[in-house]
Amino acid sequence: MKRPISLLGAGLAALVSGTVAAAAEHPSAQGARIQFVIAGEVLSATLVDNSASRDFLTRLPLEVELTDYANTEKIFYPKPKLSTADVPDGMAADAGDITYYAPWGDVAIFHRSSEYASGLVPLGRFEDPRAIAVLSQKGPIAARIEPGR
Repeated sequence: MKRPISLLGAGLAALVSGTVAAAAEHPSAQGARIQFVIAGEVLSATLVDNSASRDFLTRLPLEVELTDYANTEKIFYPKPKLSTADVPDGMAADAGDITYYAPWGDVAIFHRSSEYASGLVPLGRFEDPRAIAVLSQKGPIAARIEPGR
């Protein structure tokens, strides 16, 4: 006897297989290295592992313009917004942190420390101490973000 497949069961199976496929496409970002090329300088950073950093890593290389925000960070808006499926509720940022501000959908790169902000998600951190000086320059900065070597 043939049994009809319920739409709910078929939908659940598709969702589960889609989730497994998505996980395979986005391996862990923990320890993945990226680099920002700014005015000929290469600044290295290391990523943490969460859905936002994995999504970010799949979009590289990127050409962006980093703009000033609150005299504390440089920001840019990736399109579409990054995934935030498994991210912490918020964090305090230290100078050198690369983050994602989920409520606004911007990547925020801190050159000064900042208090806890709900919706701020860690992406990674610069390893290179020169990054703070480069990022604290006033005005927009053109940057190429690419996988590290």
